[in-house]
Amino acid sequence: MTNRIRSLRATPRLLAGLVGVIVAVIALSGCVVVKNVTASQIDSIGNVRIVATVCVSNTPGTCPEVGNTTVHAGNNNQNVQLFVAYRVTAGATGPATLRFDGDPGTGPLFSPNASYTSELQRLAPAPAGQQWIGYTSTLFNYIAGASPTSGVITAEFALPKDPATGLFTGPFNHRIVVGTRAIDAMHPITAPVACGNAIDSFNSTGSDGQTLCIDSPSPATFATSVSQATRDLVARAGTPPTAAAGTVAAVPFSLQFVGASAGSLIFGLSATTTIPGATPVASPGTLTPTANSTTQILVSVPVPAGTPRGTYPVTFSATIGGQSRTAQSSITVGPPGGGTAGLPTLTGLSITPRSIARFRGAVPAKLRVTLSEAGTLRVAVARAAVGRRNANGKCVAPNRTLIRNGAKRCTRFVAVTTITKANQGAGLRTVTFSGRGRTPGVYRLTATVRTASGQVSLPKSATVTVRS
Repeated sequence: MTNRIRSLRATPRLLAGLVGVIVAVIALSGCVVVKNVTASQIDSIGNVRIVATVCVSNTPGTCPEVGNTTVHAGNNNQNVQLFVAYRVTAGATGPATLRFDGDPGTGPLFSPNASYTSELQRLAPAPAGQQWIGYTSTLFNYIAGASPTSGVITAEFALPKDPATGLFTGPFNHRIVVGTRAIDAMHPITAPVACGNAIDSFNSTGSDGQTLCIDSPSPATFATSVSQATRDLVARAGTPPTAAAGTVAAVPFSLQFVGASAGSLIFGLSATTTIPGATPVASPGTLTPTANSTTQILVSVPVPAGTPRGTYPVTFSATIGGQSRTAQSSITVGPPGGGTAGLPTLTGLSITPRSIARFRGAVPAKLRVTLSEAGTLRVAVARAAVGRRNANGKCVAPNRTLIRNGAKRCTRFVAVTTITKANQGAGLRTVTFSGRGRTPGVYRLTATVRTASGQVSLPKSATVTVRS
């Protein structure tokens, strides 16, 4: 069977024809099985992808499992239809159509079917917080004696977002089931799916004797759900600043992350603006968020001299793989003398001592800075790490391609934590930074202050070394 599948993939026309026969054999036999079900989240924060194998039961070597019935079709040629359904987290959006993997577009096509979905909900109600999405295939002619085999179906589900936060907090619950019905003049494919009073039997009261809504998995299994852990990220804009031409505007944003953290979870942070000649810089440039956290981001935008007055959009992006989260703010360019005027300022920032130990009881570092106005003082802590320059000149985490191509070494800073001190008055303020339990290395501490009106100062930074 494996050799046959490989040859089909090598000849798409043959695949399309035989897949139709395969599906017909599966559906008519009344012994269709779903197995090898896996789920994963695409690019860490994207859709959930469910992959499953659908096969004929009692097939030696490839599909020894049995379905919920042992009825077989015999030797008659007949028309058939296959069912596939997913019970998923409520609000999730399934694909518009489904096909077997590798099908060039001429094989069986599965489309959403309201009557099948309704029957599933009637006989096997989805628990609170879940929903059924049922699909039925196009018509196939069963050819007696055709060899049964198996196929793989892949479906992607868009995650529902909380309207208040813009996030999906997870987990994603799911269960896939398969079924079948025979089609003839008395039972047209256009007829609504009718399961009778038993979802896993051909011959229940009210059934047409040719429909089996769930042949696999077993009732004990399809009554349960599989839980897939997920992550999500949302970008939000802060209060838009005002700046004058020839000054630097500080545009605040934040990133809220939900889910488990991981060292490989590295978001690239960037920004764009329509201000002619301006190149925004996000600080930090990358982010590995801690679990269920919110990180403040500051985008510095040098406004060139001679920039006309007006309001210009600033778009901030956090990207990982093929996934991107964006937020839009703006800068209002005012008359000369504006710009950073009106913004709070930080002066005299220092750290002492500049080298501290990581053991218990060691003397911590003290960051001292003078605030021009009262507000919330935030100190973003980032650790220096080895990086490589990519094709765009950005310092990113090393990978095999960059190393193999001899990309230039660089130092990048990976976000560690943010120290927040609310309700700080104007004047000299002190923030304590302990080395206890921290990875040895160089740490950059970047301070900003946000006033009650939402104005944010330009960042000021200094470094401290944590010794082993």
